[in-house]
Amino acid sequence: MSKLREILTPDIGDFDSVEVIDILVKPGDAIKPEDPLLTLESDKATLDIPSPATGIVRTIKVKKGDKVSEGTPILEIEETDAVIVAEKQKQQAEESQPPPPPVSQETPPVHRPAPSTTTGSALVVLKTDVMAFTKAVMSSDRVFEKTGGFALPEIPPVDFSRFGPVEIVPLTRLKKIGGQHLHRSWINVPHVTQFDEADITALEELRKAKQKEAEQHGVKLTLLSFLIKAVVAALKKYPEFNASLNPGGDELTLKKYFHIGFAVNTDTGLIVPVVKDADQKGLFDLARELGDLAQQARDKKLTPTQMQGGCFTISSLGHIGGTGFTPIVNVPEVAILGVARSA
Repeated sequence: MSKLREILTPDIGDFDSVEVIDILVKPGDAIKPEDPLLTLESDKATLDIPSPATGIVRTIKVKKGDKVSEGTPILEIEETDAVIVAEKQKQQAEESQPPPPPVSQETPPVHRPAPSTTTGSALVVLKTDVMAFTKAVMSSDRVFEKTGGFALPEIPPVDFSRFGPVEIVPLTRLKKIGGQHLHRSWINVPHVTQFDEADITALEELRKAKQKEAEQHGVKLTLLSFLIKAVVAALKKYPEFNASLNPGGDELTLKKYFHIGFAVNTDTGLIVPVVKDADQKGLFDLARELGDLAQQARDKKLTPTQMQGGCFTISSLGHIGGTGFTPIVNVPEVAILGVARSA
């Protein structure tokens, strides 16, 4: 026997409210546990809210742009038999298949957007230019805020469509806010990079020797697990790096815990999950948690609490290559480790 059930926003960490950026279901859709219902975006990551039950969506109680917090009603479903839901999902999938495209030998025309009628010419300032500039200055989404003593010169706009076809692709909110955070860190923290090399011959032999045991634990033992162990040892020896400078600049908060963040590149932007209490975990436990957190980041299933509380961050460009780089310190941390490809 079916019954109506109200689905509420689950625990989203310490955030008072998070923006709804996408609704992934509609009334009449059949859903089962773990099916994504909607996507939220905080200043740290995007995350999908999964369904906790099996049923048919009846009412959606939020829309794009709404702010939700823990306990906010998001939709109402009619709980029903799993077999009925599976059959309905199969039917919906068949109905959603697009028709085959028509066969054509013609070359599709290249779309070239017309020049904007609101940026004016190089010599004329229009009223709309002034209004657009004022709106940009007042907007909190503006990356280069002119505050304090860091009044940076503006980058002049360029109409690139004058030179050839272009496409305008909006940045995700995560990328915009991430850009603000990185820019704020870059201009407020003196970035001094110490480049060095480490002989990891013995370490690689140890890692390979433990791979068989790691497989028995169901994990892949990567270099990152060893790096976290090394970072913890270094932070214990030099506690000033396991710290944050207070806003007044006259006190240093030394942390007695070791929560290590690691950068993960996703389709929506850079995300930094945090391994909590890394000093209390063995290599296989670290390897399992690293794999789980990285996958959750790519699947947009990280919770805000899984990205908070970091003491120190590791950024690896091993998959890209190169011999060294300058990572941006993840403020309010005071240092970061950038790792290039091992050889």
